[in-house]
Amino acid sequence: QTLEHLVVARCLGIAQLVVAVNQMDTTGWASARFEQIVAQISPTLKQVGFATPPPRFVPVSALHGLNLRAGGARDAAGS
Repeated sequence: QTLEHLVVARCLGIAQLVVAVNQMDTTGWASARFEQIVAQISPTLKQVGFATPPPRFVPVSALHGLNLRAGGARDAAGS
């Protein structure tokens, strides 16, 4: 389903993405898990055409609203 959404986005002319990595609170904001997810999705993003500029990845917790509208208790680096 992610691939389908990315293809539709490219077909609509969207050239830049911000990728929200949700449920990071369930991992204790683990940097290793965040980097694993980034590494997992990055090849697909490049394959579809989202390589330049590279998408920005942001760890979020939708349940707690962290990093969604304003900076939460954790910044984008998960520190």
